[in-house]
Amino acid sequence: MKTNPYSTHTMEGFSTIELLITFAVGIVFLTAAMLVAFSDPSLARQISLDSGQAAALDVALDNTALATSTNKLGSIIANLTHNWNATISSVDATSDNPYDLTPTISDIAPCFKEISNETGWTRGFGDRSHTMTFGTGLANVSIAKALGKGGCDPTPPSEWESPVDDPNAAINVSGADGGTDIAVRSFNGKRYAFTTSNPSGGGGPKKEFTVVDVSDNNIQPSDEKGSIPKDKGLLGLVVVGNYAYALNNDPLNQLQVISLINPEAPSKAGTPFALPVGNCNNGTNCQRIGRSIAYYNGYLYIGTGASQAGGTANKEFFIYCINDSSIAGCTATTPIFRGSLNIDHNINDIAIKDNFAYLATSADYGELTVVNITTKTAPSLPANYATTPNINNQKYNALSTAGSASDEDATSVYVLGKYAYLGRKQVNNSNKKDFYVLDISNPTSITQVGSTRLMPLCSGNSCNNNPIYLSGVVVQEKTAFLSTYDSNKSFYIVDVTDTSVPALLNNCSDDINTSQFSTALEFKDNQAYLVHGQGSVFLKIVYDNGNACGS
Repeated sequence: MKTNPYSTHTMEGFSTIELLITFAVGIVFLTAAMLVAFSDPSLARQISLDSGQAAALDVALDNTALATSTNKLGSIIANLTHNWNATISSVDATSDNPYDLTPTISDIAPCFKEISNETGWTRGFGDRSHTMTFGTGLANVSIAKALGKGGCDPTPPSEWESPVDDPNAAINVSGADGGTDIAVRSFNGKRYAFTTSNPSGGGGPKKEFTVVDVSDNNIQPSDEKGSIPKDKGLLGLVVVGNYAYALNNDPLNQLQVISLINPEAPSKAGTPFALPVGNCNNGTNCQRIGRSIAYYNGYLYIGTGASQAGGTANKEFFIYCINDSSIAGCTATTPIFRGSLNIDHNINDIAIKDNFAYLATSADYGELTVVNITTKTAPSLPANYATTPNINNQKYNALSTAGSASDEDATSVYVLGKYAYLGRKQVNNSNKKDFYVLDISNPTSITQVGSTRLMPLCSGNSCNNNPIYLSGVVVQEKTAFLSTYDSNKSFYIVDVTDTSVPALLNNCSDDINTSQFSTALEFKDNQAYLVHGQGSVFLKIVYDNGNACGS
């Protein structure tokens, strides 16, 4: 996935930025009911807090437990307000404190958490066991704003027991074959899929940018609302406000701004921008094509392919200002270059969290590379990054688990909570994995939590000539959605409830889309949007029908 995984969601229904702003950090919105459960299930009762029935609580309920439980919930909120990444410990009962307190924090999206606190105690008639649980949602407005309009989707996913491969929820856009990226946004009450493509020659007029109305799952040819004819072709995309930022398939002019002021009539906003990639040792092969782009808090982050000629003066990682009033001339249509960094490898995907950029790269000893972006004019790597291949700070080396010197590239990355979810190319060793869960709670010391192999083994030339790979990763709560560059199975759903053992979700469907590979993925409002690189279907929507298997 070439887009920033933090900026690929629209704003409709519950997931509007307006609603997020209403739920400012520190505001509690309790679940509709409080459950007071006793050891005897027949005594369990649910009390509606909205119906004024609180007075009907069983006389055995200790009022102190109610105060203790709500105070703990308030303490959790206060901690998260001060530190969004805070962890909260459980409290065991003692002789002085008869209550067991068990808090739970679930990251739904980068800007939204669900929190709960269970209070348990043994007291009352016959010293029976009691429990009380309060739950609430909590939004971080500053992160929501940093991700941009429509950049954070706080909708928890359903169980996805029965994903639907609906033929009506798909469209073939004439002339847009060779899809490369997708972003979904809403404008004026309509939901649009904005897509980039790099179509091959022949077959009539070609398109490099296309807008499709996806307000519902019955997509018709008339839902194609606008396009831009192919020039060089486009390879990556983020949408921020009324503009799209796309990567040209051009080693000299890599960044193109596209106006979406009228989303059904997109147009290029000026000429493309050239990245200052630097000089190579031999003065040639320095110009490189953009491969990945992300947005966070007023800045674009761009990754390119690696120079073929080497040299420390060349750069692959770039930072541009597009919305920062403190930088002269920085506007949505005039990106201002701020800083760059030599990575010396392909940067295939970028995710941003706090003051760090997480890069999925081609480095054999740093598939996940972490860049400190606190100072935009001077992004930095650890001092010994280039000279010590097995260091375990600010990068993750997949060779530390198994592999050879010829290692598979990382191709996609998504960051949620304290974890980075990393996708790689197809592997040629049964001990190697292609999907990793990494602990990034300390960005300067990345550790592996779990991993699995999803795609089949490759062998011989198939590993290098036409490799398949995980092209997109998005995680909502405890479910990971992945697209693949594999025409045999282009979509996976992975259960990451147990991060140490990520596993395919047990559902009714074996395959989604059996004849085309997916080049990018968007997940919005419990639906997956896939764009394809070939075949008869350019854009497909996959959704959960809400029924359990066999029902």
